[in-house]
Amino acid sequence: ADDITPRQHVDVQAAAQKWIDSSISKTANVPTDFPFEDFKDIYMYAYEKGLKGCTTFRFNPEVFQGVLVKDEDLENTTYRFTLDDGEVIEVKGNEEIEYDGEVHTAANLFDALKEGYYGKF
Repeated sequence: ADDITPRQHVDVQAAAQKWIDSSISKTANVPTDFPFEDFKDIYMYAYEKGLKGCTTFRFNPEVFQGVLVKDEDLENTTYRFTLDDGEVIEVKGNEEIEYDGEVHTAANLFDALKEGYYGKF
């Protein structure tokens, strides 16, 4: 999915869209540092190509972990956990942490805590 540009993702969807009378789904992966103006350009390009829908995915561990995250992204992302005693622990997203009797990657535990799965974060 990262082997083609976001614009090429739109082109792939546009090639099929003209033969489909409803909307279709195709996610365009974009780099983490993708500027806002480029986002606007992708959506305008999708509109110009006649798409009925356009979806983009940008890795952002503060907002969403997602299923499309690469191991490399997790290795390069540091998560901070503040313990009850105030101590702060920093770990890489792919590191395993035992919490409440279960083993999680730091990234998945961060999301679970943020979403309230284990109580408030």
